[in-house]
Amino acid sequence: MEIDPLQFFLINSDSKKHVMSIEIFDFNNESVFKENYTIDPEEKISSPKIKAELGQYRYEIILDNKFTFEQKIQADYAADVSSSEALYIYISDDPENPVTFGITVA
Repeated sequence: MEIDPLQFFLINSDSKKHVMSIEIFDFNNESVFKENYTIDPEEKISSPKIKAELGQYRYEIILDNKFTFEQKIQADYAADVSSSEALYIYISDDPENPVTFGITVA
């Protein structure tokens, strides 16, 4: 069986443009993906499909060079019942909680 690739989605629900840096680390803490994005208000950006091995990956997310967030995602075999998780990153205008996450099975 093949392993589903990793994928994430950025959704800006804020009325301002933001800069988002995303780096993904594998289970050996080695960087497997790093990219900076500029996301306009109400824009949605899909990442490329990122080749993965079976295991857990850590996303390090930096918003506007001042807020750092971390989220873990599981890469798994492509199957009808379960597969890799996809990460949704929501940017909002809430100063107390500017970034929230959603996780779905790909």
